[in-house]
Amino acid sequence: MKSLRIALVSATLLAGGCANEMAWQRADGRPIDRSFAWAAAECRDRAREYAREYADATEAMQRCMRRRGYVWGAAPAGSY
Repeated sequence: MKSLRIALVSATLLAGGCANEMAWQRADGRPIDRSFAWAAAECRDRAREYAREYADATEAMQRCMRRRGYVWGAAPAGSY
């Protein structure tokens, strides 16, 4: 449950524009587009469901986002 909170707080910080050197990025290097919000919401729901049965929701969130073309990694210089 703690890792789910971390994932949710991280996504919230990113949406608010104040990520701390880590951020969601497109795997292909292109800018984040309109579909990001949908993907993040869908993956948060899936991670929440996963956390009810298993311990690590963060891994589930990252795996789900990766399938949709987004990766969690170091933010490019100047973007934070």
